[in-house]
Amino acid sequence: MFNCFNKKKLSRCPHNVFLNFSDGLRSESFYKYPEKSPFLHDIIRNGKGRWGVSVSHVPTESRPGHVSMFAGFYEDVSAIARGWKKNPVAFDSVFNRSREAWGWGSPDIVPMFAMELEHVHADVYSSELEDFLSANASHLDEWVFEKVEAFFSNSVAPAVERLRADRIVFFLHLLGLDTNGHGYKPTSDQYINNIAVVDRGVKRTVEVFNSFYEDNRTAYIFTADHGMTDWGSHGAGTDAEILVPFVVWGSGIKSSFAKEQIDQVDIAPLISALLGVAMPMNSVGILPLSLLRANPKYQFQSSYSNFKQILQQFKAKREEKKMRSLPLMFKEYPQLTPEILKSVEREIFRLVELRRYEAAANVCLDWMPKVRSGLLYFHRYERFFFGCAIAASFVSWILLIYTFTTRRLAASARDSELFFPSRIAVYLVIFTLIVLLMRRTPLMSCVYAILPVYLSSVTYNIYCHSLESQKFPQLAREMLEKCRCMTNWEIASIIWKKITVAFLFCMFLAIFVTIFTHRSLLSLMVCSAAIMPWYEADESRHFLSRWKRLWSCCCLLLVVFPQLPPVGTSPSFILVIFPPLLVSLFLYWWSRTLHISSLPKIYDILSIVHLMSAFCILYTEYSISIGRGSPFISRLLSWLSIPFAFVLPLFAPSVVSERLVIWFSSLFVPYSLLSLSYESIFLLFLYLFLLVYVRFEFDYLADDAFLHLNFENARHTACSAANDDVKRPFRRAEWKRVVLMVILFELAFFGTGNIASINSFNPTFLRCFISVFSPFVMTALLLFKISIPFLAVALTFAIPFHGRASRFMRNSILLLIISDSMALVFFFRLKDEGSWLDIGTTISHYVISLLMTAIVFCLVYVSKMLLPLSICDFFRKQKNHFI
Repeated sequence: MFNCFNKKKLSRCPHNVFLNFSDGLRSESFYKYPEKSPFLHDIIRNGKGRWGVSVSHVPTESRPGHVSMFAGFYEDVSAIARGWKKNPVAFDSVFNRSREAWGWGSPDIVPMFAMELEHVHADVYSSELEDFLSANASHLDEWVFEKVEAFFSNSVAPAVERLRADRIVFFLHLLGLDTNGHGYKPTSDQYINNIAVVDRGVKRTVEVFNSFYEDNRTAYIFTADHGMTDWGSHGAGTDAEILVPFVVWGSGIKSSFAKEQIDQVDIAPLISALLGVAMPMNSVGILPLSLLRANPKYQFQSSYSNFKQILQQFKAKREEKKMRSLPLMFKEYPQLTPEILKSVEREIFRLVELRRYEAAANVCLDWMPKVRSGLLYFHRYERFFFGCAIAASFVSWILLIYTFTTRRLAASARDSELFFPSRIAVYLVIFTLIVLLMRRTPLMSCVYAILPVYLSSVTYNIYCHSLESQKFPQLAREMLEKCRCMTNWEIASIIWKKITVAFLFCMFLAIFVTIFTHRSLLSLMVCSAAIMPWYEADESRHFLSRWKRLWSCCCLLLVVFPQLPPVGTSPSFILVIFPPLLVSLFLYWWSRTLHISSLPKIYDILSIVHLMSAFCILYTEYSISIGRGSPFISRLLSWLSIPFAFVLPLFAPSVVSERLVIWFSSLFVPYSLLSLSYESIFLLFLYLFLLVYVRFEFDYLADDAFLHLNFENARHTACSAANDDVKRPFRRAEWKRVVLMVILFELAFFGTGNIASINSFNPTFLRCFISVFSPFVMTALLLFKISIPFLAVALTFAIPFHGRASRFMRNSILLLIISDSMALVFFFRLKDEGSWLDIGTTISHYVISLLMTAIVFCLVYVSKMLLPLSICDFFRKQKNHFI
């Protein structure tokens, strides 16, 4: 009915759009120092354009931010795991709709929008220039401005003709503020002065544009993709990270003194309206019509195009769900039925025929939020059905592994009888499949629906073929006879014990889940662990009294750390350099005082290495403070510390306590080089606690025997004491060990931080390793740092599992039951509305709980192989073999 973009009838529609995106510029810093940006603040003070705050969304990273501004939708959280430099999927953007586009800036951002597009041209600098520890990173912005000036001054005739066409986009990605913010923090002089560099550069390029075009038909947009915290990080959802400035002026922009607030995704419809092109296909942004200066007809055409584009997404999603539903079971979105949509369209057409364009545009703007709500409704349309199916799968799976482990199968039981569903289950599966196939349900969704039926059937088969169930009549008669002889008090006592066990399981499960959001609760769990050795005291083992006191002292020391702010918010040089010096002194004392080591030189080497790590930290801090960046010698030694941490323990003696101490101290070297604050001290106390725990695992040995216990003797002791019967009810000692294991793994993760602190980590912790921005290397180093406390816990629990395969298997199954129970709770707490911080956090909790058992199993299994491994023993055996 309408030709939405007939430019010949428009008043002063811009020929091109000039985009200045200053990466990492937060709103507070821009508006707090107006003297640093006189050109942009002159536009604000004199009402030459519009200004205000743009609200970005979590994850506040560069790629999602630019995708939302150019494509008009918030990138899925899962896409962050697929790479930071490339688009995980192809999508429509304002660059696709433009006639031609030019971009200058970072090699991580600009090429994303130029891939496979011949009309989009990218000019980027080398990634080696992105040194966040250089004296000043504002040269990155200067490079962009100089390239733009050279481009217009050196353009040849064919290029000039192309530049004077309409629907042209110019994109300047300015990375200096982000790089300086990471290296020197947003409150530093480097960051604040970089704002002035950006302002001068924008002024120069605007003058170049005006002198080149001479028609005042260019629209200018200045904004940022995300902000930054005071400690130089971004990724989470604090105001400092999501609130960024925006200033728009030029052709097509309505002038005003009033402050505006827009969503980041609204920038894409604004660019499209300024260019006179269709909105990006998957955009959910709403055109900020108050910023647009155009005649009423064009304002209507822009808003109607925006409305139809979102409405088409709603109709496509509605049709998809309708095709997958039975005719009588499909439920329309009550606020947006086909009849309501027809009436809205008729109202828009009526207003247009009366030439009431402004009223028609307002109708479009009023209904766009409702259409987005309807799109969300159909996106969640099958949530309840599949949510119940997945929850039933969790419950049936937990019952299956518990029944399989605690029930002894009869000798006549065959696998075909156990794992083939019963006749009733087969009928139920067939009926479910018929209903789902009639709804044209995808195959994977069918699997979700029938999985709980199959798992429940297998659980029932295992129960029926177990020895306990076959003896059930006899056991039932014996139980009835016992009950007749028991008093009411004794019966109530048995029932109370069962209720207490169930209550304790639910209580610990609730605490384990709550720790993910309230890490301070870890202190309560560590305090409760402090009394464990005293609760089961054995007076015959009086020599353990010192170890019990040491255990309690370690717990009281570890209690402090979950109460502290997450690491990264306040770096402390003193807290970083002190722990390696302390470890160096401890290793010297250990080798000289206890006289248990057959290889004292290995402790001397470790002591010297820790002194060198302290020197690296000191030298790096000094070099950065004088503006020289991270020195090469420090980076070389830091990178060498990683292989050193895994090679040196292979030369350690085969004594259990010594091997563990050497592994701990070797892993501490790279960890201290990656530390920012108190996390090194936390790891030292955690090490001490783990050593005491190993002592209690061998509580039947005297101190001297324990300190000289080697792995061969430990294996023989374990084999003589091991019960290889895996199929038996779980004992209290097994539950206690697994609960402590969960507490320690949660302490290793949440003792110094949380999910948000990892998502918005402070890149300064990499100062000894790299200084040039490299997302994958930075992520790898971050994961390595996080994994070191986990590996320490795994090495500790590998010792009691050494030579005890049945204990390892049963503890793994118990851990699987606990982690899957946690995952079930987190599944019901998943969110897809509210702030993106809440959404991303709930997804992270769910995924972590799902992967907990696999991660712990792999770490402990690898630790079981690493701990006894010794190069010295290998060569000694080879020598004896040849002799």
